[in-house]
Amino acid sequence: MRKLFLTVTTLCVTMGLAGFAVAFMLVYQPYESPDTEVLAIGDDQPVIATDDDELVTDATVIVYRYIYEDGSVSATEATAPHFLIGYSREDVENHFANWQVDSFSTNRVVVSREAEEDEPTSFIIGEHEGRVAVFYVTQTGVVLKEITDTPLSALTAEDRDKLENGIHVEGYNQMLQHLEDFGS
Repeated sequence: MRKLFLTVTTLCVTMGLAGFAVAFMLVYQPYESPDTEVLAIGDDQPVIATDDDELVTDATVIVYRYIYEDGSVSATEATAPHFLIGYSREDVENHFANWQVDSFSTNRVVVSREAEEDEPTSFIIGEHEGRVAVFYVTQTGVVLKEITDTPLSALTAEDRDKLENGIHVEGYNQMLQHLEDFGS
């Protein structure tokens, strides 16, 4: 009786494994990556993405590379701000007019630009001509950086009050996060 039980058990396990192997082979399709050459972010060469049909998603990572006069490079990463979601490479190139789009894929967008050592990293988010605007804070004062497409009328009274007083933020990523919160 014990021999029959072991035989039946062995047969069932073997059939189960064979069935799993056949099902796996029928269902499994290996991942075929697009023709993409990936280089390290620290290199002076960009990461190249070749798929023209890709769009920015809420999971896309944006890498901001600053190339200084002395040849050094610094980079910061952040998830894509809300206002970039759905953008194509061309849309990103238009939005970041002063930046070079080095790489573009659904997973990662790398933009770079030349920067000066004393470039401002402090911003004030406020209003200009009835729209949400971003200002640089420099040693000599405040300079308008960008006027967004978001009208103040689309915001709550509380947010309008904050913007009229100006919201001081440190760093480019923090500035983008605040703009995303306003739906810019």
